[in-house]
Amino acid sequence: MDWEIGNYAFGASAGHPFLGAIIENCVRAQRNPDWAEAMLRSIPHIFRREAYVLATTGPGLISRTLAEYPKAREQVTVLFSDDVCDQTTWHRFGDYGVHLQIGTWRRRNSMVRRVLERTWESRTRRALLKESQKRGSKRFLEFRPQ
Repeated sequence: MDWEIGNYAFGASAGHPFLGAIIENCVRAQRNPDWAEAMLRSIPHIFRREAYVLATTGPGLISRTLAEYPKAREQVTVLFSDDVCDQTTWHRFGDYGVHLQIGTWRRRNSMVRRVLERTWESRTRRALLKESQKRGSKRFLEFRPQ
């Protein structure tokens, strides 16, 4: 997957089993740190503290739950934008809302650390976007046998 499910914008009927799977994985991530650490292996140790939150309660966890959810094909619909590589559509919920990316939950770090984090994130994002653009502008929820 070269995309993530935003935990700020999704909907489901009450009692939907996918929501149950998300909650189970939130608990699992707290009880089994090794399970959560698997999501962080490609991230430099100095930046993992904030990435940990995203991988255990945020889009990383939601996306992993979707990828591992056995009935996703029948029970989950993902609404992709017309061009998933268009950065102006990222962090949007169609025409209904926009995630402002303020991050009030984040710790206040020194300016040097913030610059290092932003530089690393920006370089990583550019490299990933370049790879995604090679795949084209459309994405579909598809599952392939492993």
